[in-house]
Amino acid sequence: MSVRFNNTEKVGVVVRDAEKCYGKNVVLNRLNMNVDPGSIYALLGPSGCGKTTLLSCIVGRMSLDGGYIETSARQYSSMGYMPQNIALYMTLSIKETFSYYGSVYGMSDASIELRGVALAKLLELPPLDRIVETLSGGQQRRVSLAVSLIHNPEILILDEPTVGLDPILSDSIWKYLVKIANEDRKTIIITTHYIEEAKQAHRVGLMRGGVLLCEETPADLISKNQCESMEQAFLKLSYKQEISRQNEEISVPEVLPLKRKGIALKKGSIFTSQCFKAELVKNGFFIWRNKPMLLFLFGLPLVITFLFNMAIGHSPKGMRMAMVSMETPNGVYDCIAPPPPGMACNFSYPLSCRFAHKLRDNGLELVPFEDVVTAIQASRRGFVWGVILIPANYTVSLLARFEHNLRTPDYFAEHGEINIWLDMSNQNIGTLLKINLVSTYNSYMQDVFDGCHWPQAALSLPIKMGPPIYGEKVANLNHYASPAIILLLIFYLPMSYTIGVLVQEKLLGVLERSMVAGVNLIEVFIAHTVIQIFILFIQMGVAMTVLYFIYESPFVGDPLTAISLILLQGISGIAFGFCIAITFDKMLHATYASLGSVFSFFFFSGMVWPQQGAHFLLQWFRWVVPVTYSVEAMRALTVKGWSVLHPLVAKGFLSVAGWILIYCLFAHIVLRLRKGTFATP
Repeated sequence: MSVRFNNTEKVGVVVRDAEKCYGKNVVLNRLNMNVDPGSIYALLGPSGCGKTTLLSCIVGRMSLDGGYIETSARQYSSMGYMPQNIALYMTLSIKETFSYYGSVYGMSDASIELRGVALAKLLELPPLDRIVETLSGGQQRRVSLAVSLIHNPEILILDEPTVGLDPILSDSIWKYLVKIANEDRKTIIITTHYIEEAKQAHRVGLMRGGVLLCEETPADLISKNQCESMEQAFLKLSYKQEISRQNEEISVPEVLPLKRKGIALKKGSIFTSQCFKAELVKNGFFIWRNKPMLLFLFGLPLVITFLFNMAIGHSPKGMRMAMVSMETPNGVYDCIAPPPPGMACNFSYPLSCRFAHKLRDNGLELVPFEDVVTAIQASRRGFVWGVILIPANYTVSLLARFEHNLRTPDYFAEHGEINIWLDMSNQNIGTLLKINLVSTYNSYMQDVFDGCHWPQAALSLPIKMGPPIYGEKVANLNHYASPAIILLLIFYLPMSYTIGVLVQEKLLGVLERSMVAGVNLIEVFIAHTVIQIFILFIQMGVAMTVLYFIYESPFVGDPLTAISLILLQGISGIAFGFCIAITFDKMLHATYASLGSVFSFFFFSGMVWPQQGAHFLLQWFRWVVPVTYSVEAMRALTVKGWSVLHPLVAKGFLSVAGWILIYCLFAHIVLRLRKGTFATP
């Protein structure tokens, strides 16, 4: 760390040989600054000169590349910070905002209330029950200033606190700052564009190009430069700096000043109950007041599971099939009338007509054609999905095949079979049509054998399929994919919520401000996880009710074990979202990363196709997907009833738990590389 505290009264804030570079851009160039305790230090300078970067280093959210900073602050609660942007939680009221930051600083509820009322009067705040989002820009800045004052800190760091405020109110704020500096020995660093108002400061620092041009009292600054105003003095010093730099080029120094190892600000431990509770309450208010977010979190599982069961896994109805019948004089038109009663084993009514009626009963729409060539052309034009050809003398030939069996003449063998051509451009429809046609043929032949009292064994293949060991006799895609659907859904929802909330907090600067106040990412993560576990139980209840009760997907295992696996998968989604949120600073980049990952998980999960059917190279890397083994474990739990002691189920639990640890480790590495800081506007 480059920020240290000093326990002597002689130090307010001291900066020595501060260096900070972004690539080749030098932001702080061996900067030195001295702020006496109990004084107001006005830091002046144009936009982009490095003021905000310097303040971020002083409060400990950024580290110097060289040099060091000493302050008298011992703990986070000893320092108050108002960033340049508003950096407030927009869904909280003013009172709740005070309560959140006051709790983080360890204040009692009574102290927070008293201090909040006093600051509301000083800063002319609107009623304290007003939501921050509904306030004007000026009112929001005043609330932001009040937050930095709520805990009565020893050191105040204020970045442009009076921008956009009424001049009378600005003057009132300056008088208050002068009062607490003189009477309460507060150390105040304030940046401002309004040079003339800085006359009320005890000392002024003029900053340009990453260096301080001078540090003087306002009166000395004007007199030493023989000017009538500070603005003229600043202009004169800027010209002098520009002349001296004409033959110089600022570049990244090859040798940086010595970077002393200091002592970081403390708050007692890496986890404190007051910070955790404050985060928990803040997250609860955010969820409760964000009605579209609530609708998304609780409505999406309901919509997705219903749509999945309503749109997928059902046989297509009303499919048009061309039918050419050579057995009757008028083709299919002779089969419009239903079979007369008592025709069980009477073959005066053609078998081709019985088959046609069976096809209609099973949802196919038969389109009559006179010849095969015309029917196939209709299929090529997309008018029908296939062609069925019934040869001449079909009934006589089929009965001859039954009678002669292995000695059936070629004519009867050829005319006793139905010819079918299918449009297989759509594999799903073509395959389902094939299954429908074969099952319809078997059903119609069983009716014939039953009516004639012929043995059913003569009709079936000489293979006897017993009852399934596990699962259902008839394959059901919905039931097969249900474990993947619920786990992917429970992984995606908390992941997307975590990314959306944390990236938004980073962009608004509120996460940085909370961390300056003493909150750490462990408390942020745990508080988010606790809130989302409550949400996960509701989401699980909705998804499981639709999948396993309304649409009756098989569930024969232990419900508590299944719920534990789903909950663990949801926590892994939170951890994955946390990794993405701290890695990417822009919502667009975080969205790309999350969607790309989820689509990959979708294909690896075994929902679309069994994992055993994937390319052998992909099977080697199945373990890199956090839902692969958990989906198999969920299917084993629900369909086979296996316990957590079975190796396949245990592997699913261990895989998810392992990925949670990996995500936490990855987040730790990213934070170490970024030195705990985030890019904010």
